[in-house]
Amino acid sequence: MVWLAFAAFGDGLDLHEPARTLLSRNPIHLTGGGRVEIAFQDAVGILDHEDLLTAIQLGYAALLPEGEAPEFTVTKTGPGRYHYVNRKGQETSIEEVMIQTVAGKSVQVALYSEGVRFFGSYQSLYQIEVIPTDEGQVDYQVTVYARPESAAIRLFARVTPVELYFRHKLNEMTGLVIEVCNQIKKAETQKEHHVVYSF
Repeated sequence: MVWLAFAAFGDGLDLHEPARTLLSRNPIHLTGGGRVEIAFQDAVGILDHEDLLTAIQLGYAALLPEGEAPEFTVTKTGPGRYHYVNRKGQETSIEEVMIQTVAGKSVQVALYSEGVRFFGSYQSLYQIEVIPTDEGQVDYQVTVYARPESAAIRLFARVTPVELYFRHKLNEMTGLVIEVCNQIKKAETQKEHHVVYSF
């Protein structure tokens, strides 16, 4: 499993000790993906955003019904670092490990997180790869590696609600990707038009 991740992301993960440690400890491994109606260069621009998770949060918030707010607020705590507390008071810290672009062929992003859920503390690594397909479309794949801290939980992780929790989050994330990407692109386009007309 470790070699698969390193083969895809190379030195970016190798230089990140927490991610390397997670991958070496036989984590839960899940995958998902789909297709988005968005130009490859626009997808690259979104994933290479200087404040990626804040942009995602704003895109998601714009999709909610009027008067409804996201469940929690993601706060930037440093370059590529974020933190949030969900409605149950459970904390999560997130770090942008790397973004890697192969001109015209693919863009890859890795996000590492640590937090607490109903099963205790955990670490996870989300790897996102986007490749162009037909004009104006991209395919994306999301790979999740997750590991609960508790030895007892890990023993039964693959046949308990723990894996179901991460699988649910993966499915939830996969389902939102299309709408959030389109919303971010729409916001960027409106921003560009505003700048043009403000001169």
